[in-house]
Amino acid sequence: MDTWWWLALGAVVALSLVTALVDGGGRLARPLEGRRRRRGVPLPDRGPRPGEIWWTRAPLLVLVLDVRMDCARVARISAERPGDVRPQEAPATKLALPPGTVADAPGKVSTLLTDAAWEVELTEFGQRAGEIDPDTWAQVRHLSGGS
Repeated sequence: MDTWWWLALGAVVALSLVTALVDGGGRLARPLEGRRRRRGVPLPDRGPRPGEIWWTRAPLLVLVLDVRMDCARVARISAERPGDVRPQEAPATKLALPPGTVADAPGKVSTLLTDAAWEVELTEFGQRAGEIDPDTWAQVRHLSGGS
C-alpha cells in the first residue's frame, strides 16, 4: 500500500490548522471600533455610569446619560448662586435638580440643560460629583437617545 496518500493528507490537515490559527488570531486582535455595547452586558466597575454626575477635564459638570465602550453621552449641568445674572435661557431647556444632588456645590442651584446632549470620551472624565434621584432620571433618560 502506498504511504504517500497519508503524507499528503497530513500536510493538508496541518495547513488547515495553521490557517485557522492565523485567521482566528487576526480576528481577535481587531479593535472593537464601531461596535455598540449590548444591553445586559455589565460595564467595568470603575468610571461613569448612567444617572451619575461627573466633572470632566474641560472642566464641565455633566450628567451621564448613556455609556458605551469608549465614550459616554452627557448633558451639561449648570450650578449658579442665587441672584447670579446669566443670559436668559428658555425655561423648557432647564430642569432644576433637587438641593444636594451635586455634592460639591453647596449654596448653589444646580440645573440640567436639556437642550443638547453630546458624546465625551471616557478618558475625559475626572471626578464623580454625585448622582440624580430616580424621579429626575425618569424625566431625562430620554435624552440618551435610547429607550
